[in-house]
Formats: sequence, C-alpha cells, structure tokens
Amino acid sequence: MGKWKRGLALLLIAAGAGLFVYPRLQMVLADRSQTIAIGRYEEGVSGYDAKWKEGELEKARAYNSSLSEAVFPDPFGTGGTLETAGEYEEILNVEKGMMGILEIPCIDVELPIYHGVGEEVLQKGVGHISQTAFPVGGAGNHTVLSTHRGLPDAKLFSDLDEVEPGDTFYIRILGDNLAYEVDQVEVVDPGDVSLLAPEEGEDYVTLLTCTPYGINSHRLLVRGSRVHYVPEVKAQIRKKVVRTEKYIVWGAGIIAVFAAAAGAAGCVRARGRKRRQI
Repeated sequence: MGKWKRGLALLLIAAGAGLFVYPRLQMVLADRSQTIAIGRYEEGVSGYDAKWKEGELEKARAYNSSLSEAVFPDPFGTGGTLETAGEYEEILNVEKGMMGILEIPCIDVELPIYHGVGEEVLQKGVGHISQTAFPVGGAGNHTVLSTHRGLPDAKLFSDLDEVEPGDTFYIRILGDNLAYEVDQVEVVDPGDVSLLAPEEGEDYVTLLTCTPYGINSHRLLVRGSRVHYVPEVKAQIRKKVVRTEKYIVWGAGIIAVFAAAAGAAGCVRARGRKRRQI
C-alpha cells in the first residue's frame, strides 16, 4: 500500500509539473509565432525599393496631418471593435496588416505592430490605435500602441509595469529605427485620454495596457519621447542572456515525463505484487 501511495504521489507531481509547463510552453509557441511574423515583415520590407518606402511614409505623414484631436474610446472598453477606415488599413501594410516592430529591450520584448486594436490583433501582437498618428516620427505626433497583459498564453505587455522613466524602446518602420526614451509612466481611469493628446513640437509614443494585473480596472500609460537612435546603446540595453523561461519550460517538461514514467511504473509494480499475494 505504501508503494501505491508513492506511485500516486509521483503521478500528482507529474500532473502539477504539467500544469506548470503548459502555459509556459504556450508562451514559447506564441513567441515563436511573433518571431516568424517579424521575420516575414523584414523580408517583405527588403523586397521594396526606396521609392515605394518613401511613398508609404508620405501617405502616413499625410494621414497624421489629417488627424483631429478628437477623443477616441478606450480600446479595451470597446471589445476590440474600434472602427478603422479602408484607406488606413492600406498605409504601411507590408505583411498581412503588419506595419512595424516594437522592441522594449529592458523587458526582453519584441512584438509585431498591426493596424487597429481588434481582439485578433491584441491576442498576437501590438495594435495601433487608428485615431492616433502612425509611428513614423515627426514633431506634433502622438502614437498610441496597445495590447493585453496577463494572458496565460502570451507575454505581450505583461511586464510593461517594469518599464521605468529613462528606459528606451524602439520602433522599426520600413527599415527605419526610431528610439523613444520613457519620460512618463501614469495610471489613469479607462476613459481618461487627456495624456494621449499630441503636443506641439513633441514626438511621443505611448504604450497602453490594462492594470492592475488580473483586475484591469485602470490603464497603464508608458510614454516615450523621441531621442536620437544609437545602435550601440540599444545593443547595451538588450540582455545578452538566453531566456531562462525556455529552460524552465523544458526542464519542467523533463521532470514531468520522468515523474509520470516513475509513477506509472510504481503503480504497475504495486498491482502486480497485490495480484501475486491474492
């Protein structure tokens, strides 16, 4: 009976390890999917000539100039249904609605940027709120990018609350690199968009997500102000370590397999001995 209990304990350990592994394995798969999308985008950009790229940038700048300062609804309060115009969808559309790449080295995040903030977009990358400027830089522009945090199967903006003033994030658009230094971190009510308005002479990008983690009653706003892009600085910021998350996944997976095997073997031996005693 003692061995039977030991086998049951091993099975419970295996089940617990499986519960631990599953969400992290999903995150690894989501990360791989995002990496593939980014690779396809960069490959697509390399296939266009300078004339086409400049034409797209001009369209984006014209779009930005046409924007009013009208208040737009909270992306998470609309169920991901903010409307976008057809013309908007075609500007900077390089790869299946993807317009660029957001990189936040201090939290080891690199995500594709898509048009709009529909739920499908928010599940796989960062959405650009169409009522704000395209992220192509320029004085008087204020871009707002948004996605989820706390999803069980994707990291996205889960660690955005760890970003602090002085940190730098980057946007890649059609091969151009734009750097933004965080100068403001605020928590506001969902309907408060007063901090998202453009300011004359300033070039801002704000990263928007829900907070607190798991409650989502407010909105976390991380604003960056445009600074000079220095590749060497970016290289220093980026962590030069292999993500421990993947090691945790595979290590726990191996433990789960061995525990399950040991538990099954223990059960078989216990049953065999019980039958012989009978």
